Amino acid sequence: MIMNAPCFFPPSPRAWLFASIGALLTFGCGDDPPVEPEPLQESDSLNQPPPETTEARYDMPSNPGSSLSEPLGHCLVLAGFDKNREQLLLVDPGDNLRTGHDLFADLAPHPVRFVRNYLTTVIDDTPATVFGAVLVQPPHRDPNNKPGAWRQTGMPDLSQHASPAWQNFCAPTSAANLMLFFAKRQPKLHPRRTFLEKVEGDSPNPFLNRLIAGFDNPLPKSGSLAAHMGSSVENGTTGLGVQEGVQAYLRETLGSDAGKWQVTATSENMENPDGSALHENLCAHCAAGDGILLFILWGLPTSGGGETSSSTATANPADDGQQSGGGAESDGGGQSSGTASANDGSSPGSPKGTPLPDEEFPEEKDPSRFHNPEEELEDRPAVIVDDFLLEERGGLWYKKGESKPFNGKGRRSYPGGNKLMEIPYRNGKKHGTQVIWGVDGGVIRKVEWSEGKAGR
Repeated sequence: MIMNAPCFFPPSPRAWLFASIGALLTFGCGDDPPVEPEPLQESDSLNQPPPETTEARYDMPSNPGSSLSEPLGHCLVLAGFDKNREQLLLVDPGDNLRTGHDLFADLAPHPVRFVRNYLTTVIDDTPATVFGAVLVQPPHRDPNNKPGAWRQTGMPDLSQHASPAWQNFCAPTSAANLMLFFAKRQPKLHPRRTFLEKVEGDSPNPFLNRLIAGFDNPLPKSGSLAAHMGSSVENGTTGLGVQEGVQAYLRETLGSDAGKWQVTATSENMENPDGSALHENLCAHCAAGDGILLFILWGLPTSGGGETSSSTATANPADDGQQSGGGAESDGGGQSSGTASANDGSSPGSPKGTPLPDEEFPEEKDPSRFHNPEEELEDRPAVIVDDFLLEERGGLWYKKGESKPFNGKGRRSYPGGNKLMEIPYRNGKKHGTQVIWGVDGGVIRKVEWSEGKAGR
């Protein structure tokens, strides 16, 4: 998403330079002569947003107010890292146009590079500069967990284009990933609880869509993350809207328990960037179990000390240095603030980076910290296939001809068309309630499955 953002001189050198997510951001509007960027190999067009593909879609408002050759920004989830291999594991809401919502993200690795002291990465051959994040800190976080590599297993990968009416919803979609992730520990956050009597239409995954924005116009629907954030299909979301919107959803769903959570913002100091410190800060929060809504700008910085290849960020002087929902971040990344913004260019499909390592990443020592099977609620994908089209390989079930473990339901029917049996699958394993019906439609038997094992 992009909107007009004029050149702005911040009231202090460390002012938080966040404008609308999806806004064109230009830094470097001073009188100094331009600095030629260093030779780079990532792309022949470093200042261009990635082209649209069959896997992704890029939202462009009707009145951008500036040249579209300027780099665009985007909001993603940072869900893991490997310091030794210099990788970030990202979940992008814009790269699954074809597949739609996925409750179990295939975390894509992206290289970490420091250019002119900024933290940068590459998404499908397109360089991007990390300039801030909103940090969602649950009460069960573990700040003493400091591994060299980590991934937040079980993070969903929802699509910001699940509804044809959606535009510029990268931020609420990314935040919805975090709410579902945390709902495994705190079921009150799940949209099935929040919107039990408020879903509309017969769209797939209605509760997930309602959590993000609602499926049909007018959008966004009340109580959705997009509504809490003040998102619009024309102009997207402001960074402050992201932070305050997450706080509002926590208060609405958790009541007084929301006070046990902190929602803060951290940013790069554009006058004196320290990408290494920002990187360390983000990794520490990720390993502690915090949810990270990462803000990036497409393109690379042309110089340190306040100039980048991005366009202007506007900052409200009244917001300079303020925090909402928790104390200021002081352990990295330069400046913390309550105002933030990112842009919704959406990243390209099938994110490319460096290969994942062969060995396993360390994961939670206490799985119950994020996963309580007895309380878990989920919107299973609306994928129902004929049971005869499924086959077992190596202990996992796959749809014939496909390489990804099956998520959905396998169904078998009587010759007359009535349902005979239905089995839910999650990540290739039977998981949930298997139901067997008689010819007359009455239920004969139910079997509870958990990760491929039948209950007794």
